[in-house]
Amino acid sequence: MNRLFIHNAFFRICSGLIFGVLIYLLILLINNTVEDINKTFSDQELYVCIALSYITFESMRMVVRVLDRYFNGLDFQRKLIVQLTATLLISLGLVAFSISSYYRWVIGFTIGYGELNIFLIVFGISGLLYNILYFSHFYLQRENKSRMEQEAKLHEKVEADFSSFKSEINPDLLYESLECLILTIHHDADVAEEQIDYLAGIYRYSLVNRHKELVSLEEEFAAAGNLVHLLNFKNHDQLRLTAEIPQANEIHLIPGSLIVTIDSIVRNTLI
Repeated sequence: MNRLFIHNAFFRICSGLIFGVLIYLLILLINNTVEDINKTFSDQELYVCIALSYITFESMRMVVRVLDRYFNGLDFQRKLIVQLTATLLISLGLVAFSISSYYRWVIGFTIGYGELNIFLIVFGISGLLYNILYFSHFYLQRENKSRMEQEAKLHEKVEADFSSFKSEINPDLLYESLECLILTIHHDADVAEEQIDYLAGIYRYSLVNRHKELVSLEEEFAAAGNLVHLLNFKNHDQLRLTAEIPQANEIHLIPGSLIVTIDSIVRNTLI
């Protein structure tokens, strides 16, 4: 499975930076009007919000990694509840500790409950969005993996059917041709040699094109001619194969398809 987006280095670097700026602007809008933003804007507070965003995202990412490693057997619903609860509790706990420490040791006084609640609500919403994005990507990735497995199985089935189709004529044709050849060789060696040439031409064509998916109609028609000549030894020259197809080299078929068709027609027809 491909890595989830939360583990991507580019996402980890940019998400905290961008989200920290947005959170700081949102907090300023909550506590002030739009006209007062320029007066209350502080670079130090902006850096604090960016740092808190990195702490939030990285703590949630670590929780996700721990759950994926040690609790991978959980079903989807239980994983959703456990991950959502754990990521929010740990990230919000770290945010509360960090912002309280900042106010106490840097600013010099204890943060009020109202301001603390604003930070926790904003970062709690960010945690929910983070988990929504994660599970959306996770579910989409699992669905894509399932479809790819289905496509792979379908591809294997098509290849197996394709190989079976190309080799379908071989056993019966070989048996009948050898049987006819044994009878012919006692009467006329030259005719038997000609029969061997036609049989070799058919199997040579199959071997040369066994890895090709398509061949031109012109090539297929030439191989089918060898089959008709070979079948005529048994059917006393009563079979004819003629066709006038313009631009036959631009029409493509599966190798052996015309041969299989002609062989099926002859086997199911009273000559």
